[in-house]
Amino acid sequence: MKKIILIIYLLLFGSITFAQDLNYSEVPEEVKASFVDIYPDIEKVVWEKEENNYEAFFNYNNIETSLILDSTGKVLLRKEEISANTLPVNIKEYSSQNLNSDKINKAIMLTNEFGVIIFKVEIDGTDYLFGVEGNFISKESEYDYYEKYEDNGE
Repeated sequence: MKKIILIIYLLLFGSITFAQDLNYSEVPEEVKASFVDIYPDIEKVVWEKEENNYEAFFNYNNIETSLILDSTGKVLLRKEEISANTLPVNIKEYSSQNLNSDKINKAIMLTNEFGVIIFKVEIDGTDYLFGVEGNFISKESEYDYYEKYEDNGE
């Protein structure tokens, strides 16, 4: 019985962090100002907070987009959903040859604060990351978007 209570406690109060929806008034002024500087015409934005960062979800030119900003308004990461047809051909070849799959379920272009572009691609329920030229980087869980990575000649 004690084990069950402990498991329930850990599930409810453990160190797992979840994104938290925010009202516009809860977003720091610096974050809102930075967003408006970049996207002055966007009016419909959903805000979330995860740890110390803020994420804005919105549509830009009919493209699902999000922007992750720190508490000072500095952009850390931009995510844009893209068509799988626009991916570099190397990604499709890698998927076919190494993952035995020709079906790409979802594709997102990620641009970090240093301008490094990578593609996040969902294939058979798993997320994989590829460089701007389509070279395989890793599974998503093994990659830190916020660090500066050399683009290795791409």
